[in-house]
Amino acid sequence: MLSLGRQTGAIARSEALFTLHPGEFFSTMRILVSLFLLAQIVSCDGSLPAPAPRPDAGGADDTHAAAPPDLLASDTPAPQVEIADDIDSPSSDVEPIDACVADCLERECGDDGCGGSCGDCSDGHVCSRDGVCFACTPDCGARVCGGDGCGGVCGECADNEVCNMFGRCQCVPDCSDVECGDDGCGGSCGDCPLGWVCADSEGACHEPCIPDCREGCCGEDGCGGLCAERCAAIGLICDTDSCGCTGGGPCALLPELVACDVLAPEPSTPEDVAAYYLDYAVPLYCDGEAFKQRDVTVFGLDAGDVQLFMFGEVHGSHELGRMSADIFELLVRKGRVNTLTMEIGVDMSAPLDEFVRTGGGMLGDAGWLERLPRGMFIRTLVERARLLTYAGYPLFVFGADIPMLPSSAVGVVERLSDELSETRDHVLPLPAVSRWGGVDRNEAREWRDSVLDHRDAICDELGDSDDCEWFVQYTNAVWLSAVTSSGALQRLSPALQYEFFSRREEFIYFVYRTYLPDESFLIYSHMGAAHTAKVESERDGFASAAARLDADYPVTAGRIYSTTPAYGPNSRIRYGGEIYDLPAEPWALSRALESAPITEYQVSTWRPSSDCVKRPHLGLRSSQDVLYSEAYDAFTWVRQLTPESGGYMSEGGTFKSTSAFDPAPLILERRDAIAAARANLRRSLKAD
Repeated sequence: MLSLGRQTGAIARSEALFTLHPGEFFSTMRILVSLFLLAQIVSCDGSLPAPAPRPDAGGADDTHAAAPPDLLASDTPAPQVEIADDIDSPSSDVEPIDACVADCLERECGDDGCGGSCGDCSDGHVCSRDGVCFACTPDCGARVCGGDGCGGVCGECADNEVCNMFGRCQCVPDCSDVECGDDGCGGSCGDCPLGWVCADSEGACHEPCIPDCREGCCGEDGCGGLCAERCAAIGLICDTDSCGCTGGGPCALLPELVACDVLAPEPSTPEDVAAYYLDYAVPLYCDGEAFKQRDVTVFGLDAGDVQLFMFGEVHGSHELGRMSADIFELLVRKGRVNTLTMEIGVDMSAPLDEFVRTGGGMLGDAGWLERLPRGMFIRTLVERARLLTYAGYPLFVFGADIPMLPSSAVGVVERLSDELSETRDHVLPLPAVSRWGGVDRNEAREWRDSVLDHRDAICDELGDSDDCEWFVQYTNAVWLSAVTSSGALQRLSPALQYEFFSRREEFIYFVYRTYLPDESFLIYSHMGAAHTAKVESERDGFASAAARLDADYPVTAGRIYSTTPAYGPNSRIRYGGEIYDLPAEPWALSRALESAPITEYQVSTWRPSSDCVKRPHLGLRSSQDVLYSEAYDAFTWVRQLTPESGGYMSEGGTFKSTSAFDPAPLILERRDAIAAARANLRRSLKAD
C-alpha cells in the first residue's frame, strides 16, 4: 500500500484540480485562424487585390472593364457565322485519340506511365521505383500484419482490426447505433445515466426496476425476484416468521470467537504458516449450489459493538470499493451504521448528502458521480447509500478530508471573520480566488502565516473556543487545499511536505469530531489505510486521524474497528490517471494465500485461532512502519488488485467550482446544527 510519505508524488498528480478552461483554448485558436486567413488575402505590397468582375453585372463600363484592350480599340464588326441545319453530329463510332504514350525505355518492370506494365520480375525479386528488378528477402520481424518489404504481407488482421504502423493488429471500436455496452475492443461505448442499466444485446440504456422490499424479505420484490435474495446477498437468511434478515451467512465458515487463557506457539515453518492461514482465513466469496456470491458476515461478527468502522484501502483498484460497499450495506441493515464518510473534501458533504436523500442535486442531476470510475469507492458507496435510503434506511453522509476547492476554505474564513472588528485587519485581505475556485499556494502560505501570527488576539475576540478552532483549521485548510489543487505537493521541500501531511491529519481529526458529536452517530468510514492506522507511525513521526480518535476522543476511544488492504503479486492500480504495479503486501500473508481456492479473505491481524494457537507474524510491520497487529484489526486480502476503469476522472478529468457552488454557508449551517444538538443534549441530561 502507499504510505503517507510514499504517496507524495502520486497524490500530487492525482489531486490536481485545475486545467485550462476549454473556452480559453478555443478563443485563442479563433484569433490565430483569423490572422492567418487575413494574411492570405493581403498582397505582397500590403494592398488588397481588386475585386473580380461579376458576370451578371450590367452597363457598358463593366463590359469594357472585362474585355481585352485590343478588342476595345477595333471598329471592325464581329463576323457572323451561320450553322447549317443539315450537318450531322459527330459519329459515336469515332474512337478518341489516345494522348498517352507508354514509356518503358530503360525500364524492365513496373508501370509504363499509361496504366500498363513494362514487365514482371521473377520470383524472389521486386521492382524498384526506377523500374529495375532486384533481389529481395521478406522481413517481418515482430510484425504480424502489413507489408513484408518485398510486396508480400506479414499476415492479415481480423475484420474489426486494422494494421497499425508498427505491424500490429489494432482493434477498431464500433459504437455505431449504440449508446452503451461493449465497443468490441474491451472498452465501453458509454455509461448509462445513474441508476439505469445497459442491455448489452441492444446497446441501449433502460430505466431499471428498483426492488421494493420495505415490507420485509418475504414475498417478491416487484422486479421478478424474491426479497429473500437481498438477505442472501449480504450473508444472511430470511426469517419467514418476522420477514427480516437474520442468521449467519450461507458460507457457514465464520470463526468461533473464543477466550484463550493459554496460547500454543505460533507456526514457524512456511508450510505450517500457510496451513494456518488456509484454515483460519475467512473467505469473502462462497460457492453456492447455483452461483457464487460474496459473504461479508464475518465483519459484523468480528467488529463487535464499535462506534467507528474504518475500511482502509489502497486507492485505484476495481475490487476494494465494491467490497467496501458490501460491508457497508451489511452493517447498515444490521443497525450498526447510520452515517457514511469517505476520503473526499468536506465541502462535498452537502452534495453527497443531498444525492443520498433525493437522488438529485449536483451529483445526480449534473452527472458528476457518473464521471467517476465504476469501481471507485466514492461512486460505489454513494450509490449503495442511495439504494439503502430508498429501501428505508435513513443515512447521513459527509466528506472527511480537506476541502477540494481552496475557495471553500476561504469562504468559511471570510464568514467567521465577519464576527471580528478589532482584529479583522489581521485577516483581510483574503487570498485571491480564481474563477475555478483556486488559490495561489505561495500567496496562501504567506497569508496563513501572517494570520496565525495573530492567532491569540483573533481567538480572544472570537471568544468561543469552538469558533477559534474552526478559524484556525480552515485558515490552515486554505494552504492545504491550494497545494493539492495546484499539484505542487511533490515540489515542496521535505519540511513543508511533513507539515502538509501532519496538518492534513489534524484537519481530518477535526472533521470527525465535528460530525461525530455523540454516540448516536454510528459511522462507516472509507479512507486510505494511512489514515486508518490506530497507532502513530514511527517513520512519519505524527499520528493519523484514526490514532487520535482511538486514543483521545471520548466518543470513539477504544471503539474503532479498522481494516487494511492486503494483496498478492502482480497487483495494479490506477492513481492520478497512471497505472502503478504493486508488490505483494504483506508478502508473508500473500505467499500463504496465493494458491487458496478463494480470491478474497478476511484475516484477523491479532486474534488467535479458535483452538488457541497464537497467530503468526504478530511482529509484522507495514510500509508506514507500524505493527499490523496494533494498527489494524483485520486484513482484507485480495489475490490480485486490478486498476479501476471507466469514468471521466480516471482519464485525468477534474472537478471545478462554479459560481452556483458555494459550500461555505452549508458547512457553517451544519456546524450550527450540531452545536444546537449538543446544547439540547446537555440541557436534557441536566434535567434528568
